[in-house]
Amino acid sequence: MFQNNIKKLTRIIWLQVALFTIFASLFRQVFTFLIGDVSEIYQLIPDYIQSIFIGLRFDLRVATIAFAPLFLLGLILSGTKSFRIINKIIPIYSFIIYFLGISVSIGNYYYYKTYSNHFDIFMFGLVEDDTSAVLLTMWQDYPIII
Repeated sequence: MFQNNIKKLTRIIWLQVALFTIFASLFRQVFTFLIGDVSEIYQLIPDYIQSIFIGLRFDLRVATIAFAPLFLLGLILSGTKSFRIINKIIPIYSFIIYFLGISVSIGNYYYYKTYSNHFDIFMFGLVEDDTSAVLLTMWQDYPIII
């Protein structure tokens, strides 16, 4: 029972890590081609390819860190009958991780489009400044729900 649960858990977690890594890398490529100048990218192909691999490594690190708590919980419960809980938790946990990843990617795109910079320390100035005025401006510029 223990070994079968570990094999099943390992396959599921690595699949989730691989999918999250692929999605995050695709978002990065879409971001690059929407914001960047394609002619400049073609002039710097070796550097661009190197940046793809560095980004892929970063995405893999983020994905493994994101799914590590679920994996550790599964390891703890793998020898018990409570392992069934993991089967119920995996879709919910994965949905939350994917939702957060997609939200951060979309937020980063619009933040860059607005301020010509990736997320930085000034993003946290929202709390220090006139929060309602900043949120109202954001809502007028980017209405999420019409």
